[in-house]
Amino acid sequence: MGYADPQTLTFPTAGAVSLPRTGSGTSNSNFTSASGNTKLEISHQTTSRNRVRSTVRVTTKDTTADPLIPAQNLQFETVVYMVVDRPAVGLTVAQLKDTTDAFATWLTTSSAANVVKLHGKEI
Repeated sequence: MGYADPQTLTFPTAGAVSLPRTGSGTSNSNFTSASGNTKLEISHQTTSRNRVRSTVRVTTKDTTADPLIPAQNLQFETVVYMVVDRPAVGLTVAQLKDTTDAFATWLTTSSAANVVKLHGKEI
């Protein structure tokens, strides 16, 4: 079963953004907002080592004042993605989900403290 059309991303400050399907192939789908400022890409590829690499990627574009010339605006792009690289066979969906859930919980627990540390370049 494929992803529903449209998909929705909800940003804490900007709210929900609807992303209608704008492209699809045998191993990928793209969803893009009407403004073109938000894009969701989902893809799967089998590598030469008989592994499957699944990627979900969110790209956002924002326009803001140039920090050096405040009278001019610049467009900035942010990309956030997650890659799951796994053997083509041998693990169940439940096992893969367990690892993914642990990762997501680590990122978002305690008001997303580890995301804040990541953005603050802590190691």
